[in-house]
Amino acid sequence: MKITFFATALFTSTVAARVFYLYEHNDLNGNGWQEDRPNDGTCWNIGDHGRKASSVSGVDSTGPCTTFYNQRGCTGGQWVQRGYAATVPLFLNDNFWSFKNQC
Repeated sequence: MKITFFATALFTSTVAARVFYLYEHNDLNGNGWQEDRPNDGTCWNIGDHGRKASSVSGVDSTGPCTTFYNQRGCTGGQWVQRGYAATVPLFLNDNFWSFKNQC
């Protein structure tokens, strides 16, 4: 039992994650919200706070990129983001709905 718990804890601590910040205004200004999810290709729906984003920062990321979508369930128009984005494509501006940490 102890070995299983230790192995699970060790595996959990080594899973890579992508941390990025969504900002409500261009040029990484205004209120910001952090998203921190594993690099496993899982689709994540963004809460109300993140939908009104106009710029993205990926400063603390260990993953290569994030794909953002303008509809829930990682459907609709998509945009692949790496690093910093002082602005976002018009179809996503104030219209972020879901993402996955996978290119």
